[in-house]
Amino acid sequence: MTEKQKCQCQQICTHYGIESQKGILTEECAELIQAVSKLTRAEQSGKTFDRTQAMFNLAEECADVTIMIQQILSHYFGDEAEKRIDYFINQKLTRQMGRIESDKDISDNAYLSKRWLETR
Repeated sequence: MTEKQKCQCQQICTHYGIESQKGILTEECAELIQAVSKLTRAEQSGKTFDRTQAMFNLAEECADVTIMIQQILSHYFGDEAEKRIDYFINQKLTRQMGRIESDKDISDNAYLSKRWLETR
């Protein structure tokens, strides 16, 4: 999100008020959940047109949620919002990458154990 867009989000939140915008964030999150569900159904149907529409809708709902999140963050954290969120993003991504490595190690060990048993 550009600095101009962040500033606009802050102005919008100030204009409508934080309580109103928290409510709208909740609504937008629900719409995003619906968009994901519709995309899943469209992919399962195999219809290209339905999938394309669902992907377009998903992108639009992601934009709505992103805008609302930025409003909430700018209200509560101001200029520190990005730094605070980045801290948690880094923590969570690092933890998940560790889980992936652990899964890979388990998978590699299972494969090696199976191969070892086959030679017996």
